[in-house]
Amino acid sequence: MKLKRIRNVVKDIPRGSYRVAEGASVLGDGRDPADFVHVAKATPLETKRKELMADPQYQAGAINPGREKSTSRKRADKETKPI
Repeated sequence: MKLKRIRNVVKDIPRGSYRVAEGASVLGDGRDPADFVHVAKATPLETKRKELMADPQYQAGAINPGREKSTSRKRADKETKPI
């Protein structure tokens, strides 16, 4: 069986270099706290709350009070199964 010899690949831009591809921009190399200003500082609970507040299903006009009472009454009387 003949083995293939793979030569070492030489990268175009060496590591640690500040050269960038044409038209690209770099936020930073990650050593300065100012490089991470673009990252939002929110907990997962805050993120979920914001998602629910933006969801049309949970807006004030989305809930029909008459239908909600009817369904609650039927569930209490065991006429309908919960979803």
